[in-house]
Amino acid sequence: MSGTDRQSARMAKILSRPAVVAQVAELPDDERRWARRKQSRTPAMMWYEGAPTMHSCVIKDTSSTGALIEMVKSKMNPDASTGVVRERFTLIIAMDKVRIDCKVAWRGENEIGVRYVSPARPMEPRVRR
Repeated sequence: MSGTDRQSARMAKILSRPAVVAQVAELPDDERRWARRKQSRTPAMMWYEGAPTMHSCVIKDTSSTGALIEMVKSKMNPDASTGVVRERFTLIIAMDKVRIDCKVAWRGENEIGVRYVSPARPMEPRVRR
């Protein structure tokens, strides 16, 4: 077991103690996070395997574990609804030239919270024909 794995296991054991769980449950939602969030207004796209189009979105804030994403009105999604978003998708951040696999954690009317389920990977170059 690596040092990081031992540290994670030790932290999980400590945080599962009843007294700690009770204290964390009393905290407001924004203070329960494991990772610090960084505000952003980064444009991005949601891509689904086999889908002919992508959905536009804006990353409102991000952390090492997930993000808050706001849907953007488009021809494919005129009311910017989160109902069009599948449970799993790839978030493409063209500005940073990366892609990250995501899983929906919660949904609002036009915002979703996601967990990253893969590390950020470089975007594959497009092949021109």
